[in-house]
Amino acid sequence: MGAKVDVLTDPSQHRRGMPHRRFHGRTGTVTGVRGRCYLVQVKLGNSKKVLIVGREHLRLNSSSVNKE
Repeated sequence: MGAKVDVLTDPSQHRRGMPHRRFHGRTGTVTGVRGRCYLVQVKLGNSKKVLIVGREHLRLNSSSVNKE
C-alpha cells in the first residue's frame, strides 16, 4: 500500500484488470487490493480516479525504488 506505480497496458494480457487506454503511462498510488487486482489512485485533470488494475499492467515506478 502506498507504492508508486506506472500503469502500462500489456495487450497480451487482456482478460484481467486491463485499464482504459487513457490511463496508459500514468503514475498512481496503490491504495488497496481487490482479489487479484490492485486499486490505484490516478490524478486525471483536477480529479482523482480509482482504477482496478491487474498486476500484469503495473510496474513499480523508478523514482520510488531505493537506488543504493
